[in-house]
Amino acid sequence: FIAPKAESVIGIDFDPKAVANAKAKFSRVRNASFQLGDIRRLSLPANHFDVVAWDAAIEHFTKEEMDSIFLSIRSVLRDGGMLLGSTVARQEHLQHHDHEFEFSSPEELASFLRAYFRSVYVWERRHEDRVNFYFRCTDGEKNLRSRSTA
Repeated sequence: FIAPKAESVIGIDFDPKAVANAKAKFSRVRNASFQLGDIRRLSLPANHFDVVAWDAAIEHFTKEEMDSIFLSIRSVLRDGGMLLGSTVARQEHLQHHDHEFEFSSPEELASFLRAYFRSVYVWERRHEDRVNFYFRCTDGEKNLRSRSTA
């Protein structure tokens, strides 16, 4: 979805099947590449990315792991770059065995993200089977509440 507007897109996942699936599914997208990697151990070029999208993955890490991950994400963003993402909300009726930490409110997530970014916008969306929190973060001057962040 972002490739038509981007110079290049790099997809990274720790699951070899997910990487193979992405490579097969998006083989015709010339400016997209996919690689195997663990976000906790990546070595990416500093000040290289305008946007980092981290979707439905925060909940798989402890707060301590998130600390190093967010510092790493900040280091790879260019000036004014943006982190976009989502996470499932903590819900008593919906337990995930592979989740390390779930945020219970948009305010809790926003407070956590403000330790890493000057401007943070978090909103909640209720789906039929779950509640998700979505977020935009930057140290730049962008209006994070607008629908268009380009």
